Amino acid sequence: MSKNVLHFLRNESLFNDASGIVLLNMAVGWYLSRHLQIGYTFAGFLYSALGGIIFSIIVSSILVLLRQELLRKNLKFLVNNYNPTSALLIIYIMTPILIYYAAEAIHVSGIIAVVISGLIHNAESERIRLTNLNFIYNGSQTKHLLTDVLNCMFL
Repeated sequence: MSKNVLHFLRNESLFNDASGIVLLNMAVGWYLSRHLQIGYTFAGFLYSALGGIIFSIIVSSILVLLRQELLRKNLKFLVNNYNPTSALLIIYIMTPILIYYAAEAIHVSGIIAVVISGLIHNAESERIRLTNLNFIYNGSQTKHLLTDVLNCMFL
């Protein structure tokens, strides 16, 4: 992506985008049904947004604990050649996809759930930056590869 586009994207709040999409879905529902039910719409928005946040906090906390446990085992069993890097990378890649579909399955906002999960996992990865350099390097390379592949798909 060009530097101008990246500059604007960095300053844009993903949470506002996610809540805007939820509100857009509700506006389309209002347009199609031709009835404006403010209380019902507001309750639906709260359920969707807050449900996505709560769901994401719970699932992300479990995944963070799982990742930390895998890293601890790597430090404990370094002599036995136990390397959880592959498992950690699979969790890293699959987390947003699984959280989105699981949140949508229980009818809460998958977009908001993924954004909150990203914030939680980013904070956790900043804390463990020096504990497993192999995982950090491989994760960074995987992220760059996926970014390049996804950006090239839409050229």
